[in-house]
Amino acid sequence: MRYFIMKQDQNMGFSIKLRDFDMNGKHQTFYKEDEEKLNDVSILYVKGQGDEAFHDFIENPVYMVSDMVQEVLDMYEDELIFKRVVLINKAINEQKNYHNVLTDRIDGLSKEVLYYPDGTEQAVILDSQKVKGHHVFQLDKVRGHYLIVSLEVVESLLRRHIQGVIFKEVEVR
Repeated sequence: MRYFIMKQDQNMGFSIKLRDFDMNGKHQTFYKEDEEKLNDVSILYVKGQGDEAFHDFIENPVYMVSDMVQEVLDMYEDELIFKRVVLINKAINEQKNYHNVLTDRIDGLSKEVLYYPDGTEQAVILDSQKVKGHHVFQLDKVRGHYLIVSLEVVESLLRRHIQGVIFKEVEVR
């Protein structure tokens, strides 16, 4: 099986900016077990005059996906939990619905992973037996943050012409 890290395309011009959060700052990671800590619906305000691009996947401050991506992820991993996030641009009286993605935390790294002296992984290498049967998940016991999706999820998303998302294939052994 093939897997990919799902990332926000930082090269896409005119991306939205959140009023109260640094979207280039620290990423906050949430898993299924954090469900009770989060509101069912959150509201975030967008800065700008309406010409900004809304990515189908927003990486920071938390993982957020558009309605379309949420539907695809839910098709492949029916145990995912989604918390609604409403992005509001007061300047133009517009709002968009997104969903915070709460996934399983899987100890899926291969024993062959090499680490830098600070403990960060040099590369993500998945253990095929540990991740078998999973289509959307995050890794446990890692320094970085990674939303991992299977090839089937990637193909389904690409058929829907998603915007602002890139996929980086990871090695599986």
